[in-house]
Amino acid sequence: MTDCIQTSFPWASKKIEAKFDSRPLSSDGGLLLLRSADEKLKLLERAAILLTDRRDSRKVRHKVREILR
Repeated sequence: MTDCIQTSFPWASKKIEAKFDSRPLSSDGGLLLLRSADEKLKLLERAAILLTDRRDSRKVRHKVREILR
């Protein structure tokens, strides 16, 4: 069993507690939610427009949006 590590966060007004004693869970669940939100809000598409792509276009395999995603 690991020791408890107590740290205070000046930006947190409430107690933060993490427990790691649950059954094994899928680690991809949150990513599916983020992907769904991004498809609706187009956040990564907007971010890709703001980034300057200085790569040689003849050698590019993946667009900036795909890399961000």
